[in-house]
Amino acid sequence: MLIIGKTHSNLQVVHLNVISQQKIHGTMQPAMQPAMQAETRQWCARTKRTPESRLHIYNRIAKAGSSSMQSILGASSNENDVRKHAVLGATAALSVNSSLWGDLGHSDRTPHFMEKLRFVSYLSMVYNVSAVVDGHFPFFPIRDVFSMHAGDSATYLPYLQMMRDPVSRTISHFYYMKFESEDALRRQRERKDVTSEAGKGILSLGDECADNEHCRGWLSRRCRAQMTYISGIKDETMMLKNALKQASNPLFSHYAAIGLTEYFEESLEMFECVAPMTFQGASTMYRRQPVRKKEGVAHATAFVSQKTARLIEDYCRDERILHDAVNRTFWARYKAMKETPELCCRERLRFPS
Repeated sequence: MLIIGKTHSNLQVVHLNVISQQKIHGTMQPAMQPAMQAETRQWCARTKRTPESRLHIYNRIAKAGSSSMQSILGASSNENDVRKHAVLGATAALSVNSSLWGDLGHSDRTPHFMEKLRFVSYLSMVYNVSAVVDGHFPFFPIRDVFSMHAGDSATYLPYLQMMRDPVSRTISHFYYMKFESEDALRRQRERKDVTSEAGKGILSLGDECADNEHCRGWLSRRCRAQMTYISGIKDETMMLKNALKQASNPLFSHYAAIGLTEYFEESLEMFECVAPMTFQGASTMYRRQPVRKKEGVAHATAFVSQKTARLIEDYCRDERILHDAVNRTFWARYKAMKETPELCCRERLRFPS
C-alpha cells in the first residue's frame, strides 16, 4: 500500500452537545424508507459489479480522524521517503509535503498532482499493491487512467472520506490551530503570542469568541469545510445540494464510501467491503490496538461556552443536514453489507501483475 500525505497529531476534543441528537446505530436505526432502500441496493450492485481500483484518493477533512486513518494504514511521516511496511500487508508507504494541498482544480496545481498520481501508480504496479493518495484538498474529479479499468473513459478514481459531527470537529479544529498546529508550536518555541488565524487573539471558545468578529468569521468558514471537501464546489447555494448527492446517491457519487469518525471501527469495516485489497484487516487491527487520542495542551484546555456553542451550531446548520444524511446512508449501507456481504462487498482478489 502506498500512502501520500502528511501526518499530524490525532488530537480529539470532547464534543459538548448543545442540541440533543439521536444516534442512528444498532437497534436505534429507523426503518428504511423506500428511497433509501433503493439507493442502498444500487450502492451494493455498483460496488459488487465493478472491480476494485488500484488507486483510491482520501481527501481528508481537518480534525475528522485522518491521523487515525494514517496510523492504521502505516503512513510514513517522513517527507519524500519510501519505506517498507508490514502493516495490512502493505509493501511501501510514501509521504510528501503539503505543497499540493488546497484547490486541485487550480491550473498550477493540477499538472503537479497528476505527476504524483503517475508516480504512485508506477510504484503500485512495481510492488503489485494498492495505493491510497491522501491530503487536505476538496474533491476534484480525476479520470482513472492508471488502474485495471482505465479503458473505460467514464471511470473516475474513487474517493474515500471520513465525516465528523460538525460542532465537535469545529471545536477540535479551533484548539488544534491555537495550541497543536505547526504554526502554534513554532510560536511557542519562539515565545511569541498565540495569534493564529483561528480568531486572531482569542484563546478560547468562551463568550469572547461569540462577541469577536474575527472569531465568528473563522467559525463560520470552518462550518463549510466538510461540505466543500465532499462536493468540491465553492458556490454556497449549490454546495449542500451537491454534497448530499455525492454522499448518498450511488449513481452520482465519486465516493466509494464515506465513514463516520464517531464510528471508526464500523467505517473501517465498510472500507474493507468496498476496497478489500486495500483495507483488508484494518478493522481487526483497530480493535486490537485502538489509535490512542493525544492528550495535548489543546485537549486539556478545550472549553466552549453555551453562547459560542449555539453560534457554532447555527453556523454549521447546513453541515448538520449533510452529517445527518451521511449518518442515515452509512447505517443503511452498513446493515446491508453485514446481512448480505455476498451482494454488497467486493471479493478480495489479487491485482494483475
